[in-house]
Amino acid sequence: MFDTLERETATAVSASEFVREGIGVALLNPFPMAEQLGRSVVVRPFQPSIAYRTSFLMPARAANSASAAAFIAHVRASLE
Repeated sequence: MFDTLERETATAVSASEFVREGIGVALLNPFPMAEQLGRSVVVRPFQPSIAYRTSFLMPARAANSASAAAFIAHVRASLE
């Protein structure tokens, strides 16, 4: 039997630290943390896929920069 102790956190940073310390596993979006996880944490795909909506927040009264437009196009292409 497994000894279960539930831990909760509101941030991906805390969740990844729980994993790093061997407390358990976490289900999170690794995108914002991919470079910070280090070698002591392994990222594995979760199956089955979880559908979620991605949104971009942009200022209403200003045009997107070329970099922002390129990033949005890249993300949209990767999701197709």
